[in-house]
Amino acid sequence: MASYTSKELSLKLGLPERTVSIWAEKQLLCPSIEDATGRGSTRIWSENDLRQGRLLMRLRSILRPDVVREIAKQFKNE
Repeated sequence: MASYTSKELSLKLGLPERTVSIWAEKQLLCPSIEDATGRGSTRIWSENDLRQGRLLMRLRSILRPDVVREIAKQFKNE
């Protein structure tokens, strides 16, 4: 099973690492392997998280932010 740090995930998504961190802080995209536990800790993301991130990128270009947030909530409920 593939896993990614936030830096690796951001490179795969073509986003700044800060954007991935903001998404995690706002719980738009949550790391399913390991979340950060404090300053300097590492989030570990799964292949499924990468797929969800790609979907969020597509959705944010065509939908209102509140709709994207609602869809992202559904990821957590799977």
